[in-house]
Amino acid sequence: MDWFERMNSAMDYIEDNLTGNIELEKAAKLACCSEYHFQRIFTLITNLPVMEYVRRRRMSLAAVDLQQSKSKVVDISLKYGYESHSAFTRAFNSIHGVSPISARGKGVILKSYPRIHFHLSVKGDIAMDYKIERKKAFSIFGKSKKFRHDVVYAQIPEFWNASTTDGTAERILTEAGKKLPSIYGPDIYGSDDMLLFAANLGHDEYGMGYMICQIKPDSDLSHDFEIIDIPELDWIVFTTKPVTIETATDAVQDLWKRLGAEWFSQNPEFEYANAPSMELYYHAGKGLFKAEVAVPLVRK
Repeated sequence: MDWFERMNSAMDYIEDNLTGNIELEKAAKLACCSEYHFQRIFTLITNLPVMEYVRRRRMSLAAVDLQQSKSKVVDISLKYGYESHSAFTRAFNSIHGVSPISARGKGVILKSYPRIHFHLSVKGDIAMDYKIERKKAFSIFGKSKKFRHDVVYAQIPEFWNASTTDGTAERILTEAGKKLPSIYGPDIYGSDDMLLFAANLGHDEYGMGYMICQIKPDSDLSHDFEIIDIPELDWIVFTTKPVTIETATDAVQDLWKRLGAEWFSQNPEFEYANAPSMELYYHAGKGLFKAEVAVPLVRK
């Protein structure tokens, strides 16, 4: 059974249990991987945490039930695992923008999220430049924020801009023994040896954690920054082609998607390690950058 078949077996299990109890550990076993790896890979490819996908599927089916049956709202809420009528109403409204009662009206526009199927898509022979390397234990420090899934890609650039404006970026670089360039613009993320990094702290049903950071120096920090310790691990590192600041986001997001859909599917002996993933940025000359995506690995 190949990777796509295993992932679709996990989706079959989820689909068959939308009106029951879904155990992600069981879904992960059907995909032949750890629960942590299953959730990270799913999110990489779909841009949704597994349980957010489950919530959307349940609310899609609940909308059909409301419009096509005479069942009471409370019975439909229980059918999809909501013991509280108010909790069901909040979940339904967050997806459809209307209450369950209003959904029964004629002409009401509702949303439908279809079941996900994983399949191989051939788009051309585009190489992925990567290396696998062992890194000793290290710590990162900086400022983090949690973003809702529906606004994460729009608000991360705003987070960077705010951190530069309020001096957080300069304080991180200074603490790391570096210095922010005196002229902003292309150098805003640092010069060749002055770089701000980003750490993807993982997804859950409430959003994605994201940290603007640097490697923690051996000396004590003078500011109250968050610190995350990362153990010695193997890392796979992918590198983009030279990009501008404006195109860097799309290039990095493309790497993330290809990492899940292509590299991990073709290298099933590797899984995500339970540690933050990193984004690292470097100057490539003439106002261009190279970005790296570094993902911690473990062998099965």
